[in-house]
Amino acid sequence: MSRPLHKSRSSRFAFPVAVTLLMLLSVLPVRLTGWTHWLGGVAVAAVSPVAHPVTELSLWLSPGRSAAELPSGTRRVLEDEAELWKQKFLVAQMSVDELRATVARMSGAMALNPSAPVRPVTAPVIGASSDPSASSSLRVRAGAGEGISRGDVVTDGVVQLLGRVDNVQGAYCEVRPITARSMPPIKASLMLDERSGRSLACLLRPVGDGTLRGDVEDPGDGPSPIDVGVAVRLRDDQWPESAQMLMIGRVIRVDRSPDQPLRKVVIVRPQRDLRQATEVVIRVPEGVATASEDAP
Repeated sequence: MSRPLHKSRSSRFAFPVAVTLLMLLSVLPVRLTGWTHWLGGVAVAAVSPVAHPVTELSLWLSPGRSAAELPSGTRRVLEDEAELWKQKFLVAQMSVDELRATVARMSGAMALNPSAPVRPVTAPVIGASSDPSASSSLRVRAGAGEGISRGDVVTDGVVQLLGRVDNVQGAYCEVRPITARSMPPIKASLMLDERSGRSLACLLRPVGDGTLRGDVEDPGDGPSPIDVGVAVRLRDDQWPESAQMLMIGRVIRVDRSPDQPLRKVVIVRPQRDLRQATEVVIRVPEGVATASEDAP
């Protein structure tokens, strides 16, 4: 069928007319073409996608990485660094609260020595002690040649307290962990609020299964704030200053003392199994000359 004559003529001239109108609009002043903005808005609304649904869809298809997805090694380094700064803060706060001043003679004068410097020595664990009476001790490949001496503090990582050096030989030493049954009781602080420094004192004794147990006096100011997960840190004047506020572990259970109703019993577990340590850090105190040595 042939098209009607008037439709054929209209379609023939439609395109040239549209091109001519567009050319005229392109050269007209802006004040005469303001009415075209309305048409542009209608076109944008019709063809532009809705931003929020598209954004949600893109996030669903390509989600960002969360902290839980970080490699375990990276997460452990960040956690150790945070704990290290927390320990430094708590040591400074403890010194301010107690006004502790360690006095040393240097060049005939009295001087404050709030924290002796230490030199960290990283060494691998090569096995258990050969002494049957100290079967829970660890043998470490670092000895007198590296300046190690009996009583030096040992950590697992940066701030997790592991124990103390028990015996030193030329090429190795033996370390007794804080969880060894033969380790003496340790004075510690339950950090109820690490920001304000509020804490409760307790005396921890190793149980022999990798945990420590101790009685804590109930503060008696309402419901006990002692709860599972509370951090426990060293606060014992029988240990060097550089070891104060190192991490002992966290509370894993709270029981009522069977003998003293006003006391509670806490079970504390180190953040890592100290019996399975493969590498330790020995904190060797740097030597400080005494006044008598400096005197002529």
